[in-house]
Amino acid sequence: MPTFDISLLPDLHWVTPDVHLHLTADPVGLFPSWLAGIAIFLAVVSVPYQAITGAFGQLQDQFNSDGAVAEISQDPTAPDQPSEIGNGFTDPAQAPAPSSVAVPPEPDLAAAASASLEFLFAKGSESLVARAVGHAEGTRTAAGEKTQAYYGHTDPGNGVWNLGSFSYQHDAISPEDADDKQLRRLQRQAMQLRQQAASYNIALGLQEELNGIDLANQAPEAALDKGGYIDRLAEAYSRGLQGADAILWARTWSYLDPNTGQWNAPGLGNTLWSIRDDQERRRRAIAQVLNLSPVEATLALGSEPDGAATIAHSPTDSVS
Repeated sequence: MPTFDISLLPDLHWVTPDVHLHLTADPVGLFPSWLAGIAIFLAVVSVPYQAITGAFGQLQDQFNSDGAVAEISQDPTAPDQPSEIGNGFTDPAQAPAPSSVAVPPEPDLAAAASASLEFLFAKGSESLVARAVGHAEGTRTAAGEKTQAYYGHTDPGNGVWNLGSFSYQHDAISPEDADDKQLRRLQRQAMQLRQQAASYNIALGLQEELNGIDLANQAPEAALDKGGYIDRLAEAYSRGLQGADAILWARTWSYLDPNTGQWNAPGLGNTLWSIRDDQERRRRAIAQVLNLSPVEATLALGSEPDGAATIAHSPTDSVS
C-alpha cells in the first residue's frame, strides 16, 4: 500500500518541527499522491497560522487591559456658558471677568408674582419705591429713614441742586413736592417697563421691577430706550443668567448706546467696570431695603388691591 512521507517537504519541518504526518493513500487508488501532498501542506501551515492569530489575540487583550486605548471625552464646558455674575460680562465687550461680589442676604421671593403698581407706589414718600430708590440714591436709609441728602444736596454729576428721595432737580419747592412729582413720573415709566416686558413675555418680579424703576430714576434713556433695561434683561435671560446676575447684566449694558457701540454714562466714568460697580451698589441697596421689609415685599408680590389675579412670574425671581 503506497504511502506519502512528510520528509518529502523538508521546509515544513523547519516551520513546525513537532509535526509528523504519515498519510496512507487511498486503498482503492482513487486519491492521487499529488492531491495528498496539497492536503498535507494545508494541514501543516494551519498550525502556525492558528498560533500566530492566538498570539495576536493575547497581545490585544493585554493592550486593552493595560489601558493603552482611552476613550475620548468631550469637554462639558461650553465656551459661551455663563456662570457667576462676572462671566456674563465677557460678551459683547470681551472684557475679563470681575471678581465675585459679596451679596447681602435677600428675601426668598422665588414663588412670587408681579407686584401691583398701586401697591408699590402707595403711601407716597413712604412707599416701597421711594424707600428702595431713595436708599440707592443715598437719601434714605435701608430702614426708610431720611438722610441729610433728602433735604437737599448738590448733584455730583452735573452740579444741580437735588431734593427729596429721588434726588429730583426740576423746580420742586420742597422735598415732599419733589417726591410727589417724581413718583407720578416713575409710575408712568414703570408701566412702560411692564409693556416692554410683556412684548418679551416676561413677567417682572419685584427685584427686577424695582431695579428697572431705579434705573429709570437714574437714567431714563438707559431704562426705556432701544437697547435699554428690558431689552438687556431679555438678552440676559437668553444667555442663561438669572436673578441678581441678570439684573446686574441688564442694568450695566443698558448704558451701551446701541447706535454707536459706545458707553453713554459720563457721570459714571464711561467704562464697563465703573458702570458695573455703580449698578451693583444700587442693586444691593434695593436688596437691603427688601431684606428689611420682608412682609411688605411679600404683600407687594402677592396681593392686588382689587383682588385681581397677579401676573405669573418668570423663573428669574431667584436671587443670589
